[in-house]
Amino acid sequence: MMSRRSIVCLVAFGLAGCQGFWQQADPYSPAYLRTLEVARSVLARRYVVTNVDTAHGVVEASSLVRANISTKYRTKAVARVFRTGLNSYDVEMRVTNELEVSEPSAMGGWQPPHDWRAVGFDHLAEAALMAEVQAQLMGHTITATPRSSHFMFPPPSPLPLRTSRLLRPPV
Repeated sequence: MMSRRSIVCLVAFGLAGCQGFWQQADPYSPAYLRTLEVARSVLARRYVVTNVDTAHGVVEASSLVRANISTKYRTKAVARVFRTGLNSYDVEMRVTNELEVSEPSAMGGWQPPHDWRAVGFDHLAEAALMAEVQAQLMGHTITATPRSSHFMFPPPSPLPLRTSRLLRPPV
């Protein structure tokens, strides 16, 4: 039969092991999770969030597929959270404009194979989103309007209003 001392030691050892187990069950710090959530919320304001990978600190988002008479296009945005110091994190953004490329099949299939190909980085949208993330991490809420740096991917905006001054002939 076990003595009282050995039972107390077993219970204490079990509780210490459980505490270590619960600490390992949630290995992410609150600062990391907050930064990841800020990146997700900023991307969700403009794009459809398609994936949040907490283990790798990656948030992926995409615009709706738009089309003109000759091609389909979309914008993809990826945010990556990385450590900058002890319990401090930062975010980097990458915004890519993509075109859907279809190639006729040599096998004569019903649908030609298609693929999305990157045509360029949208640095203006990246800068606007990064400014929004930094402001939100500091406790402010701003909503920047990222302009596209590519003529094929203009942001939706209302038409400019005409004034009577523009319609009058010059004097």
